[in-house]
Amino acid sequence: MNIRILRSIGRVGWALLLLSVCQHATAATDGDRSIDYQTGWIPSEQIFEPIAAGNAETLNYVSFVRLDPDGEGQERFTAALVSLGESFPIYRWKTSGGSYWQFDLFGNVQSQFDMDAESDALLNTDFFIGFPLAWRKDDWSARLRLFHQSSHLGDELVLSDDAPERINLTYEAADVLLAYQFNGWRLYGGGTYLFSKDSEFLGDYSVRGGAEYLSPERKLLGGRFIAGLDLLGADFFNNDIQTKAIAGVRWGRDDPDAGTITLALQAFTGPTPFGQFFDYTSTFYGLIAYFTLD
Repeated sequence: MNIRILRSIGRVGWALLLLSVCQHATAATDGDRSIDYQTGWIPSEQIFEPIAAGNAETLNYVSFVRLDPDGEGQERFTAALVSLGESFPIYRWKTSGGSYWQFDLFGNVQSQFDMDAESDALLNTDFFIGFPLAWRKDDWSARLRLFHQSSHLGDELVLSDDAPERINLTYEAADVLLAYQFNGWRLYGGGTYLFSKDSEFLGDYSVRGGAEYLSPERKLLGGRFIAGLDLLGADFFNNDIQTKAIAGVRWGRDDPDAGTITLALQAFTGPTPFGQFFDYTSTFYGLIAYFTLD
């Protein structure tokens, strides 16, 4: 079995062990079952929060990392990772059984820059747009998304002598995640199916799972500890797995309408999660700052 797969299984085991140790916590997080969600048009909050360590989520962040490509002749460099995204709630309704359903429109732009280049050259930009349908009942929640992704190399990289071969990376996909929350923890799992694609290099499906923790009590300077581990494997990754972990502190959000700021350390290894470079592998680590306006 591939050594990366064994390592990833080990990480999942540690995450589950930590879950069992922390079950004594009694307070709830933002996903507390006691929340009576607003219904009707344009609700104000989400019933399925984005995955904090996910690579294809509607997150707003700025990150500086030291990136080490695994390809022969590739040198380590400092990269800036920027993401701007929003999932806009359109309509939410509640069933007679107490479940909530919500329909959204989402968009996300993710770009990567080479900070060691003379002009901080843009490397790649990924565009996402789609329609999530979320469900929630007590501590259980789920999300189904139909979405489009396209990926584009930066102009300066294309014109340079080091430009990689361009791939027409455009596809439409459906993904689903099921999550369970308890005592500050969230466990989740699911998968993605690509039902339309322009690139022969892409496969048909991927599977994903992970765990998150948001401390119920405020600790450092009024902030709450947050950590996450996200694992993703795909049929076109050659038995390799994307592994991303974050750990930091989140401030803000005493109610669903309030904003937050999160400062964290992050680490990644596996197939590169930047569209045009998906068939490369890399490792990176550094700082990340997340922003939530409402």
